[in-house]
Amino acid sequence: MVVDFHMAALLHAVTTTTTAATSSSSSPQPPQFLAWVTALSTLVLALIGTAAIWQLRQGRRARETEIIMEIGRRWDSEEMIESRSDVDLLASKDQLSSRLIALHGEKGREYHLLMREPGHLEDLGVIYYHGGIKRDTLFNLMGLQIQERWLVWREALQALGSERSADFHFAYFREMASELSKTGHRHGWHAKRAKEDSSAQKLKGRFS
Repeated sequence: MVVDFHMAALLHAVTTTTTAATSSSSSPQPPQFLAWVTALSTLVLALIGTAAIWQLRQGRRARETEIIMEIGRRWDSEEMIESRSDVDLLASKDQLSSRLIALHGEKGREYHLLMREPGHLEDLGVIYYHGGIKRDTLFNLMGLQIQERWLVWREALQALGSERSADFHFAYFREMASELSKTGHRHGWHAKRAKEDSSAQKLKGRFS
């Protein structure tokens, strides 16, 4: 990389200068010159450290950008949209929990189709809690959606956990939704969303 080249060049320059200044025993250098060499060495090392930190930050940003793009692609994929549509249909009839309990023994296509969404959000929770994406970035990306989807899934996942085992509660999904909810309250997003929903209901009533 360009930064690596400049770092190597600076390091070579300061090493050469320091060696030349300190190895010439036949002509001792004045104290001012040695002080200047020491100052230059300190400056170059500081620049090298700053450049290294900058490279690390750029690498993290690039990885986070890749993660964000992949999250968006999966969330908006045809398979995920199909899964959310089927889940919402069952949830609107208050049948999501009973349907999943009936299906989880066979684990056929319909079961895996319905479980595709919480599986994706659980994966996202794992990425978040292991430092793959920052909290504010995740909140701005789909914080409210995660909270809303947890409300849709909470009862059904708890029912499945009771049927299967205590560790089947999608803990990362649950904790991620809870933490993002607290973030939303701190930023006042929930109050803003409630106000928007209230305005939309009034407008809908006016034209119905």
